[in-house]
Amino acid sequence: MIFARKHENGDAKQLETILESTETNPQVRETVVEIFKAVEDTKKKHFNPLHIASYFKKHGMLVYTNHSPNDSELHVNGWKTQKLEGYSVHDAKGKDKIKRLLHQDGAIEVNAHNGTIDSYHRHIHVDIEEVALERKVIQTKEEKISSEKLGFDEKARMKLCKDKTYEGVGTKHHSALAATAKDPRIYTVVLSEETGAITVMKDYKILYSTIPTEVNPVYKQYLASNSHSTQVLKTADCHA
Repeated sequence: MIFARKHENGDAKQLETILESTETNPQVRETVVEIFKAVEDTKKKHFNPLHIASYFKKHGMLVYTNHSPNDSELHVNGWKTQKLEGYSVHDAKGKDKIKRLLHQDGAIEVNAHNGTIDSYHRHIHVDIEEVALERKVIQTKEEKISSEKLGFDEKARMKLCKDKTYEGVGTKHHSALAATAKDPRIYTVVLSEETGAITVMKDYKILYSTIPTEVNPVYKQYLASNSHSTQVLKTADCHA
């Protein structure tokens, strides 16, 4: 099964497999994977019942990268925005900083080309309904946007919610996905407060998720292709 976790960081490896086929810039690829790893480390710390102090203060997180404000339809600001210097998702110090930013409101901005954590408390301005109309997810503004139509697996998420208070995919996920429609280059990575699921979004699709059933079919094919290639290679080795 291509989604089975066979080794530590299996999710990061699968994300890397998809990006190798979909993202031409190697620096951007590496940064997106390292952001995922940083968020994964945050989840391991703050969603671990053994860490009682942090476990009962669980919080979600939204990190974005590869946004070019000068030539993008997506507007990101925030009157409480805090600038950062000296941190990068490519090293342990930067990943630790991501963990410590968990309880801060707003999105975290990462430079896609060098991995620096540039700021936090960012606010993504996006009209979720307008995007859903443009992408024909809904036909009128009065129509409810279905999370399932967007690719989120509500049943799987409910099973992950340990305290049984799951209320469905919220604004953070919807905004993160809509942002990728307004700026097709941007990547958003979301850690769910309720379930601990990590979702990577690009171009109004779920590029990768720690919930396998949420990965968009467009991107699933790259995992399947890679799995097939690996199997062919192993078979060839056996007959060498």
